[in-house]
Amino acid sequence: MSASQIIFFTLLAAVAGSYTWGMRGTILGGEKGAMLPGAALGMILAFATGHTAVTSAYYVLAAAGASAMFFGGAHTYGQTIGMSYDRENKKRRLKGRLGLTIKGAAWFGIYGGIISVCLGAMAGRYSILELCVFTALLPVSKWLGFFILNWPQRPSLGKFPKFYFSEGRFEIWGGMLFVNLMIVIFAVVKREWFPVIMTLAGLLSGGAGFFAGNLFQTSTPSEGINGKFLLGRLQKNGFVSSWKFMEFTLGALGGLGTTLCFCLCFKKYVVSYIDDIRMLDGVWSPLSKGTQDILLYVWLAVVALYAVRFVLPAARKPVVNKIMAESDEFLIWPVYAYIPLLLVFLGVARGAKVTSIFIILWVLAEEITFTPRRAERYRHYKALCLILCGVSAAVLAFQLMSGGTVPAMLTWLLYCLSYEAVEVYEVFEPSGLKKLAAEKGGMAKALLSKGGTLTVRAYSALCIIVMIIMGARIF
Repeated sequence: MSASQIIFFTLLAAVAGSYTWGMRGTILGGEKGAMLPGAALGMILAFATGHTAVTSAYYVLAAAGASAMFFGGAHTYGQTIGMSYDRENKKRRLKGRLGLTIKGAAWFGIYGGIISVCLGAMAGRYSILELCVFTALLPVSKWLGFFILNWPQRPSLGKFPKFYFSEGRFEIWGGMLFVNLMIVIFAVVKREWFPVIMTLAGLLSGGAGFFAGNLFQTSTPSEGINGKFLLGRLQKNGFVSSWKFMEFTLGALGGLGTTLCFCLCFKKYVVSYIDDIRMLDGVWSPLSKGTQDILLYVWLAVVALYAVRFVLPAARKPVVNKIMAESDEFLIWPVYAYIPLLLVFLGVARGAKVTSIFIILWVLAEEITFTPRRAERYRHYKALCLILCGVSAAVLAFQLMSGGTVPAMLTWLLYCLSYEAVEVYEVFEPSGLKKLAAEKGGMAKALLSKGGTLTVRAYSALCIIVMIIMGARIF
């Protein structure tokens, strides 16, 4: 891989990571919101290989990236960021920054580790049993780490773990660190050093990304030592969203670091995976078509059952609603992380295709459709829900019936534009904008009152333009 290629792919990953990470938490947060950046970065790595044996199956790494990044979405960090703002208490401020560094590191470490294990699975480096064991160890290591490092957490009784970076919120960074450790141990046992290196690269770049983003974030809310704002009038007039630019920074450095490591390891490690895939005449797929179909449809049935939980909540008794809400934490992981990852590892091509496109669309449709507060805010809420659910259903039907691969550029455009289109609608929804204009005394004042939101959308638009132009060269 030439220097120019390394620069190209790391730059594209930085821009894509920045944009997609900023999108997480804007229109869709939590674990599901983290799937878009994982899919985009995984797709970039597939094309960074430069070999049709991998690029023709780009959806495999995109799907693995989506489910891998899902893990870190469980982190809570709002209160941790709050600690980092404490200018009066240096110890508390440093504790907040340490917590953010750990959480960012664990987040991207899992992504780097799983994406490289997936490449090994594509090359047939692991047996079916080994991949099943690896997948089973993901929740085991997560909860083991949680109980060792993050327990007890009982705020009502004043009981907290020794190392705690919040003020009453549920933390699971210990579990995520143990997932990283499990990936490293698994790779060492198999004498596969590339996953070890990629996990470490993710730990380093994710930690650095959250730390640097937080430094920028905490330096922008108020005037500096010299009495001037860091970003001048733009900041003084409220056009800087320090929170979003923290997320932009985290995504940029996390994407850049893991992709740079992938490129630098190309000659020593990645080429051997590509050669193995070529010798297999395609991605390793040990299961019969019938078995693959059974696994795929069982998973889709689970996805459907998970969605049905949100339908007609008023028909349930309060106690049932409470149980369903509390069980979501346990149900969501098999649906969007463990099962799809196992399908990807075992070479279920249609499972990877569905994850890389349908699931990315569906989690957005699910969020919009099953969030009642949005119905009160938007005049055309039902139409939006119908469009999102209809498009998702059409995409799923196409992927199941045709079995074909969606052109890479079309998938890339979906990653670039789908979430942004919904976000732009929410920000500039006509009825809401008219109401705001009436309150502010004119449309111009209404738009200006959005301040940092306008800057964020402008930055996102710039990222999208760069992503489409650069993507057109390789996809």
